[in-house]
Amino acid sequence: MDITRTYVAAFFDLHLRKKPQPLLDEPSTRYPEIKYCSAETKTCR
Repeated sequence: MDITRTYVAAFFDLHLRKKPQPLLDEPSTRYPEIKYCSAETKTCR
């Protein structure tokens, strides 16, 4: 639940409040279980 709340809050802060959210820019050491995938390059990291 903590991970979901954190990422959803970051998403809304970025898109609705226009506040930069470094959590959404790259993988986080705080949440290593989260993978970032790119549809363009078809890769995950």
